[in-house]
Amino acid sequence: MNTEQSSLAHRRVRRYCSVATRPRSSSPRPALGGQGIPPGLQLAQIVGRLSHGIVITDASGKIVYCNASAQTILGAGSTELLSCSIVDTLVAAGYDLSGDEAFKTASRRDGQFTIQLESQGVERRALELKVALLSQSSDGINGELYELRDVSVAQQRTRQLIYEATHDPLTGLANRRALSERLSQTLQWEPEPGAESVLAILDLDGFKRVNDSCGHLAGDAVLCDIAGILQANTRKADIVARLGGDEFVLLLVGSGRREATKILQAVCDDISEYRYQHASGEHRVTASVGGVLLDAGIEEVSQALQRADEACYRAKSDGGERVMFFRQAETSAAGGQVVERCGGAPEDPHSSRDGRLGRTRDIRRDVPRVA
Repeated sequence: MNTEQSSLAHRRVRRYCSVATRPRSSSPRPALGGQGIPPGLQLAQIVGRLSHGIVITDASGKIVYCNASAQTILGAGSTELLSCSIVDTLVAAGYDLSGDEAFKTASRRDGQFTIQLESQGVERRALELKVALLSQSSDGINGELYELRDVSVAQQRTRQLIYEATHDPLTGLANRRALSERLSQTLQWEPEPGAESVLAILDLDGFKRVNDSCGHLAGDAVLCDIAGILQANTRKADIVARLGGDEFVLLLVGSGRREATKILQAVCDDISEYRYQHASGEHRVTASVGGVLLDAGIEEVSQALQRADEACYRAKSDGGERVMFFRQAETSAAGGQVVERCGGAPEDPHSSRDGRLGRTRDIRRDVPRVA
């Protein structure tokens, strides 16, 4: 950071503090130290032993005091820190105070402002920085008091809790809660024609056979392998979730019908080529996939899941190893919705040629609940 940027960042700190600081009294303030401190113990000794860092700067932003904890946090000794700019010191330690991003989390309270900073190095560290102005005369500001707390462990713990609440513990994919939140957001968007999102439910065919013959550990390994196939075929903006058992959901954001069909067919084909090697022999699973275009006719999460599940059920009942799409516009003579075939295994000659649903299951019972 050059001198001009450093000066600008320091003025910004000063301005944030000025807004937070209470009006100064016209009466002189007592000097620091003295009253209430046990005999033989200096204020500097007390501050020096605090677990959080304390840094005091002069009016120009140069460091005039730093305790041992501050030296540890900033990664430098007192001889290196004294007379250095606090802003430049924070930058050297990996924290940036120069941009607008750093001040988005700033809060003001009781004469000081607090800001959360995160280092940009390989080892990500989080720093809570509290700043208060020091004014000991009516002439103006004499400096700032900085309190530094390393909150890396607390932030890491928070991130871990958030991850566990939104991810499947076996596969690492998104769970029901994360899917529901993202699907709800997606349904509120108004996409351009041809850029609608697609929701697809994927159910494995033959998984129970593998699980029963090879054991649950083998079944878990297959589920993790399938999760890898789904992630390899989807895009960064998409959501891949596991609802439980051998049921997965793909939310293809803004893909449009054409691109979604390619992605889902590629997923179906890759799973068909997948083989699980076990002591008992080679095992194969396939996938039944049902998709629905999230257009203006779908407003609720449960409605989208129901229609994708209905298409998935038809794909499975027609022999599996195929992709089918739900079409809202048409209905069969029996009153069921039309499900459109997209590809996969050859059509069962005994099934209906027009692709209509001959029977349905209890959707309220079978559609997974999303918390």
